[in-house]
Amino acid sequence: MQIQPTLGGLVHQIFCKILLLAARLAPHQGDALLVAEGRSVLPRAESDCFLARLSSLPIHTDNDPLPARRPRILALARDQGLSSYDATYLELAQRLGATLASFDRQLNQAASANAVTLFSQL
Repeated sequence: MQIQPTLGGLVHQIFCKILLLAARLAPHQGDALLVAEGRSVLPRAESDCFLARLSSLPIHTDNDPLPARRPRILALARDQGLSSYDATYLELAQRLGATLASFDRQLNQAASANAVTLFSQL
């Protein structure tokens, strides 16, 4: 199935650029798709196509145990005024030298302040 240049296509392109996911956060991709489907932004067929393509990507999960990450995550959250959820993404990108893709202004500012490359800067 060909994905048209719709918002769904944009979502597909962004998610396909992310080749590294925190293992415990991976279920949220399904939530995002369900919200988009529920708001009639993304047809179910495009969600299914996206998930099939996502499954074919060389995605690596983060197996660093949470107890080892928790102090770094909380420190970033406190220092940058982030939620622990956003700080988790920032900590992962920072630790692995990965590029961060986000539309969240505060998270992007925190990434810049911590020398994390943003997708928009590529």
